[in-house]
Amino acid sequence: MLLPLFVSQAERKRRQAWVVTLLSSFIMTVVGTWYFVRLWVSNGDILNPTDDIKLDHVDTAIARGISLFFLAYCVVDMVLAALFYNEEAGVAYEHHTLYIIIVGVLYKKKLPLLFAIGALEEFPTLLLSIYELMGDRRPRLSTGMMILTSRISYHLYVTYKCIAADVMNPGLFLVS
Repeated sequence: MLLPLFVSQAERKRRQAWVVTLLSSFIMTVVGTWYFVRLWVSNGDILNPTDDIKLDHVDTAIARGISLFFLAYCVVDMVLAALFYNEEAGVAYEHHTLYIIIVGVLYKKKLPLLFAIGALEEFPTLLLSIYELMGDRRPRLSTGMMILTSRISYHLYVTYKCIAADVMNPGLFLVS
């Protein structure tokens, strides 16, 4: 509310671009943490449910819901960017379009669990959006390296679990 009093219009516009990202990355991080814990505790068996480890209707519904939520976020963020802060969007259009395709394919193949497990990869984006909204411009290189390293490390772990479970087209997950 007091933001207009303390920052320039350009700075306010730049920060507004991060509000939707903050909310989305928070939800994705919470859901992703739940599925990461499930993946860890089951030693990857959640990827290939047996009689001992079954996905109940709630797990399935949450995985499907978070996939639809992220699809909606990508579309809404692109529309808001086009309408209000196009100059701040950068590569968001290409990035979001790629995610719409990947998540859409996973959803159509009835594999939203892969996306739900990967939702934890939004944690670095949550941190970045907090810094951006506070006006704290972290060095781009170090922030980018932190995001890249954490996402790649987690992605490799989950991909390894997919390959070990011999399930769910790990090739598709690897390129996402």
